[in-house]
Amino acid sequence: DLFDGEVEDYPLTISSDPPPFLCDSSLYRYDDDRIMRRLSFTASGSSYTIGFQDIGTAPRDLNANWGYNALDGYMYAVRPGRSDLYRLDGAGNFVDLANLPGGTADGSEAGDIMPNSTMVYVANSNTWQLISLVDASNPVNLGVLNLSQSVDTRDIAYNPVDGLFYGIDQSSGRAF
Repeated sequence: DLFDGEVEDYPLTISSDPPPFLCDSSLYRYDDDRIMRRLSFTASGSSYTIGFQDIGTAPRDLNANWGYNALDGYMYAVRPGRSDLYRLDGAGNFVDLANLPGGTADGSEAGDIMPNSTMVYVANSNTWQLISLVDASNPVNLGVLNLSQSVDTRDIAYNPVDGLFYGIDQSSGRAF
């Protein structure tokens, strides 16, 4: 106890890791001007207001498959048409973190990250790529998910409540 003069040994970890994102009700949007924006919503009676806050500017076009990794609190995406894994921290810093292992599909616009740190992104209209981000500095190719039918999607989102992915098929305009 500190007050009776006894000294205790407690493990202490000092880290220079960049700040993670705070878990709140905000949404994040990557815009064509290469800026990631935080959208906050405020309700007042029967109306609401949307606030925009610039988080950071990407060094190149990363209009990609951004997803939030609950394991470490950062956002990740694979650069479209490439195998570069980017991390975005809570201070707005974009970092070219790692290259995906051989045999993985190039990045696309659509993707998300499941609670177990598995990134899922669209490889093509019939196949989705699976990447483990448990150790994001060393991503692991977990193979592919072959779809039962072709979908042309520009974004997908994982719903942790029911464990399903959702998106809109651009060809039909229908949700899946």
